[in-house]
Amino acid sequence: MARLLLLATTLVLIACGPGSPAMERDIANTAIARSRVGSTVSPARRIIPTVVATDAPRPPTGELDLAAGARTSDIDAQAREVRAIIEPALRGARWGDLEPQLCGEIAVWTAEGTATRTRAEALDWLRERWQPNVAVTEVHPMAHFAAIEFGSEPWRRVPPSGPRITLTAHLVDSDCKGNLLGQWRIDVISAL
Repeated sequence: MARLLLLATTLVLIACGPGSPAMERDIANTAIARSRVGSTVSPARRIIPTVVATDAPRPPTGELDLAAGARTSDIDAQAREVRAIIEPALRGARWGDLEPQLCGEIAVWTAEGTATRTRAEALDWLRERWQPNVAVTEVHPMAHFAAIEFGSEPWRRVPPSGPRITLTAHLVDSDCKGNLLGQWRIDVISAL
């Protein structure tokens, strides 16, 4: 069962195209964990979902509704807009310009684990690692997750982080809770 679930997950990842290594690892780990949970439940207690046909309209082929008519092609334009705000702030160490782009609480992932930091603590964490020439070098819009990853480098190596830091923005409301009708705000910083 676990192999079948892992194979299905792999096929979905291949069909969806390239994603971030962190996303692929998380999906694979989730699939493995779920397959283990399912194997401990007796077959008599398993719940079988019922599929119900509806007449609900579907988005046009090749497009995914994000919010209020937004399409996957729009996420690329939105990613460019967000990059235009955060990149100059990172390049010039203009932390006051970056601050409104951050949620009140940020998950900071490093090789030592994950810690939740306040906006001010996250800015201090970034400031400690900043050096001239830091720039956004990669942008990965992920429409399926309403997320955009902004890979940036070169950062000063301060253990446990290295020269690359990824800032991940999600569509959130004013309280930084997921909301497809919200604003793009950074809520995850990864330095793995």
